[in-house]
Amino acid sequence: KDSVKDYIVINNEDYVDILEHTFGVESYIYHTRLNKDEFDNTNEYLDKIKDSFEEMDIPDLKGVGAIKIDKDETYYPYMITETHKEFYINKDKELLLIK
Repeated sequence: KDSVKDYIVINNEDYVDILEHTFGVESYIYHTRLNKDEFDNTNEYLDKIKDSFEEMDIPDLKGVGAIKIDKDETYYPYMITETHKEFYINKDKELLLIK
């Protein structure tokens, strides 16, 4: 069974990003983005959140966090690997390598 190693909740103006790093036999990242105007405390909404997480395979992941790019006021989900490769998830929910 996988266990949560790290997680972060990033609170931006219109939405919230949740990034979860699990480990077990293998290590995975799970990400979801929730629009603040849709928040609800019903069981249906909580199920929707659970089902909305997308799995990403990033080998040798060291940790997760948040990063601000240039002068943009938005914070983005950020990951760093043991080999010092850095990634972030942009506004379009694309995983990008930072060069």
